[in-house]
Formats: sequence, C-alpha cells, structure tokens
Amino acid sequence: MGIKKSTDIIKYLMDDKFEYPSYKIKDFYSFCSEGQRFDEIEFFDTSSGESFEAMFSRNQTLTSVPKIDTSNGVVFATMFYLCQKLTSIPELDTSKGVDFSRMFDRCESLTSIPELDTSNGENFSQMFNDCYKLTSIPELDTGKGTDFSQMFSSCDSLTIIPQLDVSNGIDFSYMFNDCYKLTSIPELDTSKGTNFTYMFDSCRALTSVSKLDVNSGENFSYMFNGCTNLTSIPELNASNGTDFSYMFYKCGALTSASKLNISKNNGTNFRYMFYNCNNLTSIPELDTSNGTNFESMFDGCTNLVSVPRLDVGNGTKFTYIFNNCESLQEL
Repeated sequence: MGIKKSTDIIKYLMDDKFEYPSYKIKDFYSFCSEGQRFDEIEFFDTSSGESFEAMFSRNQTLTSVPKIDTSNGVVFATMFYLCQKLTSIPELDTSKGVDFSRMFDRCESLTSIPELDTSNGENFSQMFNDCYKLTSIPELDTGKGTDFSQMFSSCDSLTIIPQLDVSNGIDFSYMFNDCYKLTSIPELDTSKGTNFTYMFDSCRALTSVSKLDVNSGENFSYMFNGCTNLTSIPELNASNGTDFSYMFYKCGALTSASKLNISKNNGTNFRYMFYNCNNLTSIPELDTSNGTNFESMFDGCTNLVSVPRLDVGNGTKFTYIFNNCESLQEL
C-alpha cells in the first residue's frame, strides 16, 4: 500500500484485527497525538520520515517514547508539544533537521535532553519554552539558526546555558524570558540581531551580561525588564533602536548605564525606560530628538543625581517623567 501520510493509516491503528505490514511513511504529523495509541509504532518504518511535526503533540498521558529512526527528518517542530508528563526522550538522529521550533514546548516534566545534532537547524523558536523542570541543556550547534525567539523562555530551573553560536540570529525576543534561576549568560554574537524585546525579561538571578553586539538592533523594549539583581550592563551600541520602552524597568540593583550608547535620532519610545532603577546615580547622554513618549522615563529613580540635556522637542507625553526622583539636583 502506498501510504505516505500518517492520517491515511489512523483507521488501521484503531482496528485490533488488522495484521500490520511494515509501512514507510514520510509525514508523521499528529501520528500519536492527543492520546492516540502509539504502541503499534514499532510496525511502522520511520526511516523515510521527513516530517515529525506534532508527532506526539498534546499526548498528555505520554511518559516515555520508544526509540524511532528519525535520520531523514527535516521538520521536528512541535514534535513533543504539550507532552506534560513526558520525563525522558530517546536518542534521536536530528542531523538533517531544519525546523526545531517548539519541539519540546511545554514538556513540563522533562529534566534533561539527550545530545541532539542541530547543525542544520534554522528555526529554534520556543524550542524549550515552558520546560519548567529542565536543569541542563546539551551543547547545540546553532550556527545556521536565525530565529531564537523564546528558545528558553520560562525554563525556571535552568542556571546555566551552554555556549551557543548565534552569529546568524535575527530574532532574540524573549530568548531567556522568565529564566528566574539563570545566573550567567555565555558571550553571544548577536551582531545580526534586530529584535531584542524581552530578551532577558525577569532574569532575577542575573547580575551581569557578557558583551553583546546590538548595532543592528531596532527593538529593545523590556530587554532587561525585571532583572532585579542586575548590577551592570555590557557596552550596548543601540543607536539604531527605535523602541526603548521598559528597557531597564525595575532594575533596582543597576548602578550605572554609562555603557549604553544611543547617539542617533532613531528612538521614538522611551516610556518607563529606567522606571524604579533606584540605585542609578547618573544617565549617559542620549539622543532623544525624535522621541515622542517619555512617560515615567525616570520615575522612581530615587538616587539619580543628574540627567544630561535631553532634546524632547518632539515629545507629546511627559507624565511622571521625573516622578519620585528625590535626589535629582541638575537637569
């Protein structure tokens, strides 16, 4: 029988009287998802499989997976999405894989991941999103990756990240969002990145960040939002940025922002940029000449002594811009 798609054989899986031949299937989309039987998977030759997208997706009774041949797999997106009881993953040949987006998304019981060959991977978006119990990540070859958005988002138990080649990365939004226990970040080549929104949002245990090349960055909103123990920032040339809203929101331990460079007139939104940075004593010169929204920009900066001259000629919103700046002596 020339069966190539998993949907063509589901009727056989539900027939206990059917005598199983060996099928070669190329597309395993939703093959064992949402509680469907998967004990018969041994009867199906997966060696020709190219897409394993959503293969076990939403199977909330699954605790382990049998070893399967994925050597020709190209798409692994959402393969184990929402397998909330899954505790272990077998070794998988992912050497031809290109799309790893959401592969383990919301695998809330996983504590570790086997070694994976991701050398051809391009999309790593949400790969480990909401893997709350994951304590370690294997070394991953991500040199061809372009999308790293939400890759480790809400990995609550991660304390360290292995060295990653992200030199082709464009989207870093939410990459480490809500990694509450993450204490350090390896040096990352982010020179092609344009989107850094929420990159380190709520990384509460982070005290410093290694050098970042953000010259191509455009969106820096919420980048360090809620990094309450961050004491210093690396040199950041953010002159091409347009949105700086909430960039350092509630970074209460931050004592200096002197390495921040905004020297071009691209920025338009500075809303809540330094809100409640109550240990900050000074601000570097910032080109704000195209800025329109300055609402609560320095609100709650109780130890801020001076602010350099700001060009706010195009500004329309200034509500609470210096609210609660008790120590401010010079503008």
